Amino acid sequence: MSFTYVIFDCDKCDFHGNSTITWGDFRYVNESKETNVYCDLGWCFECNKLVPIEDFSDSDRVIDLIELTTKELEAKANNKFSIAFSKRDDKVYLIKEILEYSQRLKFIRERIGSEKCLMCGSMEIKPFDGDYSFEPKEYMKRPFNSTKNTGFIHPGCGGGIIAKYNPVRINLESLSRYYSIDGKPLDSETD
Repeated sequence: MSFTYVIFDCDKCDFHGNSTITWGDFRYVNESKETNVYCDLGWCFECNKLVPIEDFSDSDRVIDLIELTTKELEAKANNKFSIAFSKRDDKVYLIKEILEYSQRLKFIRERIGSEKCLMCGSMEIKPFDGDYSFEPKEYMKRPFNSTKNTGFIHPGCGGGIIAKYNPVRINLESLSRYYSIDGKPLDSETD
């Protein structure tokens, strides 16, 4: 599958970057079990560039998923038709989902405030608090000239980061990146 991406330039210095750095499969490995790493765009002061950083801002979403899945499980348990005809596997699946969401919520609560750069493992990061989204109407009129000031200040130089929509679609091989449960990059799948 191919995607468009955003190019970032500083309006004060020669910094360049792009949004493809957050593409790929980011995974935590803990006792031979893998789980998703939620990531977002941020600035790493060690790498001195835009990088993918850990994102633990999904606790409200996880709580909503726990509540929704619990209601679904309760409905299956209380419905006589469901009890008679639904498979036991359906309920087991829902219970496993609730456990996974609960583990994610526990993990978020333990790690929030200790987010790391997913390139080098540094905690010296700043989340990208600018806006680099492009509405379809913005770039359909002028697809090759769509730019906007993101509102993100380039650390160190003080310039503004400008986002440019790139209408060229690219297809990158999805790379898997592995991390210890405390967010440190692992060199290989076996680390």
